[in-house]
Amino acid sequence: MLTTLLSLIATGTAVGAIASECKSWRGGFVLCKPLPLVALLVLAGSHGGGEAYGAWLTAGLALSLIGDVFLLDKENGFIKGLTFFLLAHIAYASAFATRFEAWPGTIGIALPMLGLAYFALLRSRLKASLRLPVLAYTLAITTMLILAYAQDDSQAACLSLLGAGLFALSDGLLSWNRFVSPLRHAQVWVLGSYYPAQLLLTWSLLV
Repeated sequence: MLTTLLSLIATGTAVGAIASECKSWRGGFVLCKPLPLVALLVLAGSHGGGEAYGAWLTAGLALSLIGDVFLLDKENGFIKGLTFFLLAHIAYASAFATRFEAWPGTIGIALPMLGLAYFALLRSRLKASLRLPVLAYTLAITTMLILAYAQDDSQAACLSLLGAGLFALSDGLLSWNRFVSPLRHAQVWVLGSYYPAQLLLTWSLLV
């Protein structure tokens, strides 16, 4: 019952955040944007928070929540938000590492190459002060994806892999929109992949 209720709250407030952004309702967006992570944090804390995987995943959700709050400040919050999401990716990678099964072979080579290729595309469009942080962020995402893929073939691992993939997609869309070319309805695509990612990562604790 609690799991269903918190999942519904997370989903409903995520829809509210996206709808508020579409309607340019700043007050609704500020109110709704952090609430999905609050609900998921409570849900994660009530399931396996004491085990290594659960503890790291709960830490990732908490760091993501802080990053969400900082990103509400469009003028001054980007670097702070980026820092906390970097730490969130490291926390998620650490969670997946506790369930490491085998090095993912070709994927383990392809993902870093793709990550570096994407960074190379962004690099010329970044301010000098952002190049190192964005590179670190790219490496963290890549590491998270590799470790998510290196888990076993359990249902929990499949959920976390899909969540990690959607998280990477959300970050890729965000960076493309910010640094390369504005995307039509960018926040819909960014948040529409970000919130399901966090939901799937949380659900990986429940199966």
